[in-house]
Amino acid sequence: MNTVPAEVPEFMARTFDWREDGFHFAGTPPAELMSPAALSNSNPWIVLAAVVERAKHGDHSQVPLLSRYYEEHATHRLAQVALMLTGDIGRERDLQLLAGALSSADPLTRVYAAQGAALAGRAWLVPPMLEAWDAADTVDEHAMIGARIADLLEEPGGELIEHADTFPFKNVDRFLEENPSFRKAESQLRILAEGEAAFPRLVEAQYAKVTKQVNDDAAFLWRGSRWSMRNFVDQFLAELDREVPLSLPNLRHRFEAYTGLDCTGFFYVDGDPDLIGMAAVLDDFLESGTIGQYAVARRHFFGHPIPD
Repeated sequence: MNTVPAEVPEFMARTFDWREDGFHFAGTPPAELMSPAALSNSNPWIVLAAVVERAKHGDHSQVPLLSRYYEEHATHRLAQVALMLTGDIGRERDLQLLAGALSSADPLTRVYAAQGAALAGRAWLVPPMLEAWDAADTVDEHAMIGARIADLLEEPGGELIEHADTFPFKNVDRFLEENPSFRKAESQLRILAEGEAAFPRLVEAQYAKVTKQVNDDAAFLWRGSRWSMRNFVDQFLAELDREVPLSLPNLRHRFEAYTGLDCTGFFYVDGDPDLIGMAAVLDDFLESGTIGQYAVARRHFFGHPIPD
């Protein structure tokens, strides 16, 4: 594992940040990006860019290269981006890499793998996601992995997200050793440790309900039902009307991945969302008539179906 942080090339200084350039580049990429040499470049960001550029043109065969970086935490966001991109552009065979990452001994890898799994939208990834949730130690890890399971299985504000960060302690002695200020509450902590978390039971029940309803292991799921571009855009527009819009970078990420449209104007320079601008782009997309090219329950990237 590399312990020296890799520098982000200037042309992609804001790439893979979905409040900024997302899937696009700040400058002109080098011509060599589409050469075979780019796939073995010593800079992992060049490799990621090369894999994604090929996928934009329908070649998803290089996705397995992303797995080199799943546990490369010395470079800020590298592992997270590699795992999220696997969910965005991976073929069905590549999504098995996410299942492996969900069982990693590294907590950060498990959290990022759950983000990738939610983007991939496959029901069969829910059991390994739940195992990753169970392996988590902290409130934040449980909350982040649980939220991604909820993305797959329920509408926003459901029971899963409500219970995602509630779990019994696995090792009270270790917790007390690391947090001696809680010694006075030791008896209560031991009672909590004997309890059973509601989240796994709720996930299993919702998973059974959704899979029975969908009845297709290869269906692309989002928020508890088969994904459709029309439903996705409608929910995106509805989110813009909320008093406090949520998950806008995630929604922009998904929309840009599916369509390939340049959404760099969705956020201002300070990171605040341009709600009017977003709505205008989404309305123009609906009026363009291209929505019919997006098959229901099928994953897409830059306007084309992702090959199996």
